[in-house]
Amino acid sequence: MRVVLRNPFAADGRDFRHSLTVGAEYEVLGIEGDSFRLLTDRGEPVVFDAACFEITDPTEPAFWVNASPGGTERYAYPPGWACRGSSKRGTITSRLCANCSRHNWRRGILRS
Repeated sequence: MRVVLRNPFAADGRDFRHSLTVGAEYEVLGIEGDSFRLLTDRGEPVVFDAACFEITDPTEPAFWVNASPGGTERYAYPPGWACRGSSKRGTITSRLCANCSRHNWRRGILRS
């Protein structure tokens, strides 16, 4: 999945011009609700408001694991990514990390 930054000003007042280049195309690393996780121009993975971007290639990688906790927000990442530093451990993490060494949601087991 690829996106282009069209509007550098998020609805909450954040200014993305310090992290991204207007008009540049970026690969989406993951989806977190209404946000995209992208690599900044400095190579840091950061979450950005999806409303600021135009989707140029909507194709999501087939290996992404999808979850919709509570049915309201969608999360999609490569397997195992959500367990590293996730603040929602035990909820989203247990659904996303189907094949990671720390979590196994298929059996309902959460390992620490």
